[in-house]
Amino acid sequence: MIIKFFPRAILKDAAIQGAKVGYNRSFASVDVAKEFGEEVDQSSWINFPVMFSMHHRHINGELVDPHIRTFINMGPKASDLQLDVSQELYEMLPTFDTEIIKEDTIAMGQIKELLAEAEEQLRTEYFEMHPNASTKELDEAVPCDAVYERAQDILDSIGDHKADIKMGK
Repeated sequence: MIIKFFPRAILKDAAIQGAKVGYNRSFASVDVAKEFGEEVDQSSWINFPVMFSMHHRHINGELVDPHIRTFINMGPKASDLQLDVSQELYEMLPTFDTEIIKEDTIAMGQIKELLAEAEEQLRTEYFEMHPNASTKELDEAVPCDAVYERAQDILDSIGDHKADIKMGK
C-alpha cells in the first residue's frame, strides 16, 4: 500500500495556505496556523502520514475548485488532524510503500531467528564440552562477536548448499 505523508515543513506551509484560502478544515487565521507550526516543530515526528483523503469542492457551502480533505496522523501523543489542501499540493506529497516496510520487518525477523540459532549452536557446543557450566559461564563463553560470526557461517553454508544443488552435487 502506498501512503502519502506530510514532511514537517510542508505541513506547516499547508496549514498557513489553508488559513489564507479559508478552507473549511483549516485554522481560523494565519496566526493560529503559525502557532500550530510551532507545535509541529516540537513533535518527535518529522513526517506525518495521511490516513485518509477525499476530494472536496465546497468552502462554507459555496462551490469552489476541487481540493483535498486530508486526515493526518499527528503522532502518538496528539489528536489526528483534518486539513484541506490544494489538489496540486496533495499530488506533490511524497509517499512510502508499506510493503517495503513489511518486507524489511520480515527480513529483521529472519535475522533474529538466524542469530538465535547461531547462539543456540554455540551454547550447545560449549555445554557439551563443559556439562557443569552455569548460565553465567555460558553467557560469558558465547560473546556477541562469536554469535555474529556463526550466523555468517550459517548463511554461507546455505549459499553453498544452494550452489551444490544447482551444480547437481
